[in-house]
Amino acid sequence: MAAAAKTMAPAPSAQKREVEQAHKASRLKLGDRYYVLSQKWWAAWRDHVAYDDGGEGLERLRLNSDDAPAPGPIGNEPLGIRVRGELVLREGLVERDDYALVCAAVWELLEEWYGGGPAFPCRVVQGASSADLGVEVYPLRFDARR
Repeated sequence: MAAAAKTMAPAPSAQKREVEQAHKASRLKLGDRYYVLSQKWWAAWRDHVAYDDGGEGLERLRLNSDDAPAPGPIGNEPLGIRVRGELVLREGLVERDDYALVCAAVWELLEEWYGGGPAFPCRVVQGASSADLGVEVYPLRFDARR
C-alpha cells in the first residue's frame, strides 16, 4: 500500500535546493542505503522543479517549473512484482531507462512531500577491490527447497 505524503511539499525552487543539497552531501559509503525510484516519476519531478541531475543531451533540457505540474505520489508500483508474498524488483529493469537511484536522504525528502511508493531500498556494497563500491540493486536471493 502506498504511503500518504507526510507534509505539504514546499515550492518547487525549495524542493530543488533541498534535493541538490542532500545529493551533494551523499557519497558512496559501504553499507549506505539508496533507493530505486521510477524513472518516469523522477523525470516528472525534475521537470516540475527544473532540476538538472547532470544528464546529457535532451535530459539536460528542463521545462520551467511553472509549466510542469507536480508529479503526484511516487509511483514505483510498476517496478515491483510479488514473489511468495514479498514485493521485490522486477528482473531486467535498466537504470536510467526504468529507474533512477537516489540516496536515502533524497528518498526521505521525496517520500515526505509526495508519499507513494513502494520503497525498494538497496545497499552500497564492495566490489572486487576495496576501492570499488556500487549499489546492489538485485541482491543475491536464495530459495531453499527440500
